[in-house]
Amino acid sequence: MKFKIQLVTQSDAGETIQELTCLERTTEGLETMGINLLEAKALLTAVQKQVVDQQIAVFLSNRQLCPHCAKPFRHKGLHSIVFRTLFGNLNIRSPRWFHCDCQSHQALTFSPLANLFTDH
Repeated sequence: MKFKIQLVTQSDAGETIQELTCLERTTEGLETMGINLLEAKALLTAVQKQVVDQQIAVFLSNRQLCPHCAKPFRHKGLHSIVFRTLFGNLNIRSPRWFHCDCQSHQALTFSPLANLFTDH
């Protein structure tokens, strides 16, 4: 038997389905019944990664325009931050954007995820 475990995400943009894992089982023996601890940990880690990635994508898309003039921020680059969760550490790609010229700022660039991940 095969068990496909999928994550279905519903948003304003529609519905997406992502396969997280596929478990193959026989019915011949107690050791193949259910999900083992290693599989459960890997599954929870995969779910956590997908949920966090999708939440970050929405968070960033809601902040990619200057709140004063509505122009898109220019991208400077990416760096990686570590987000520690109950189900393991996640490496997250954190963008760096240039501030808009319509307002004066103390710094030339900023990381939009800095406000979200204040204690990563």
